[in-house]
Amino acid sequence: MRTLTSAEIIFLGQVQAARQTWEQLHDTALALFGLRARSITCSRVTVPGNGQEFAQGPELIVTDASGQALPIDPAAPWWQMQDCQLMQGDHWQHAHLAVPIGATLPEPIRSALRSYLEAALHIEFVQTWEAAPPLVIMADLAQPPALPFHQVQTADGHLLSAAAIIQAGQEWERHRTWDHIRAYVHQLYGPHAGKMTITSVWIYNDESYNERPFFRVIDGNDRQIPYDLTLPWWQRLRLTPDKIAAYCDAHQPRAAGEREPIDYDGASWEDRSELIPASMSTALDQLRTDLLGMQFREIWEEPPAAETEYDLLTPPPLHYPILMADAT
Repeated sequence: MRTLTSAEIIFLGQVQAARQTWEQLHDTALALFGLRARSITCSRVTVPGNGQEFAQGPELIVTDASGQALPIDPAAPWWQMQDCQLMQGDHWQHAHLAVPIGATLPEPIRSALRSYLEAALHIEFVQTWEAAPPLVIMADLAQPPALPFHQVQTADGHLLSAAAIIQAGQEWERHRTWDHIRAYVHQLYGPHAGKMTITSVWIYNDESYNERPFFRVIDGNDRQIPYDLTLPWWQRLRLTPDKIAAYCDAHQPRAAGEREPIDYDGASWEDRSELIPASMSTALDQLRTDLLGMQFREIWEEPPAAETEYDLLTPPPLHYPILMADAT
């Protein structure tokens, strides 16, 4: 047995979650299409509904070993539990599981089928006013995702269930995100920061919108603070002590509770200085990509601004701080 690294726990949680999804797809395919099922594609699709609404739900395409699409199988387990006397020959021949799913089936069976699929695949049938982005999951039903470890246990020997492994991976991923955010703040603002709020807004740019983040970093006295240009990261600017002092004079910490308003033209309060040239934005954006995972997207329709707050003094809890395993 050896102790797993945080990266291994995150990866293990992701693989365990993928295996759980595979099991759901596997069981659903066999329940509806029978033992000939070898692969499945599950898509969340949106189609025009009544009036201006859209109908959203899953679409299933199941194929056999030769790659041919399979019809639903009346001998498969789920159908055997239904009142299939309602199903005529042409129902079986023309039934499909595309959206609107089961449209050719009698209403009682169609409703039961949709309820089953919502519970099995966790994709709801809904009426919505906006078309949702597509979601596609594919699975080879003959080959589940391979887990990197046989058994995983805590330091005191308690074996983890699949659900606990997924939870551990998610917790460690949140912890890693928090650690990267704290590292970003400490590099630019210093160790006195206690909280940071990131607001993503969209700046209009010739018929499209560019994503820009705005940061409010708060110290332990609830004051918004600017960059600390004396920190090592800022040495690349080669600023003299006089220029650093001039920046500090122009960017005093705000009074407790006072916040700088967001500039929707694209400039943050702490960036508005001739001492921070435009060329520095490339280095800052690269740091934000590396540590914060920001992508600086360009889109064609403006979404609402999104705000996220991080407590830099309290890391996310870890219910499984130490996990051990044997390699497969």
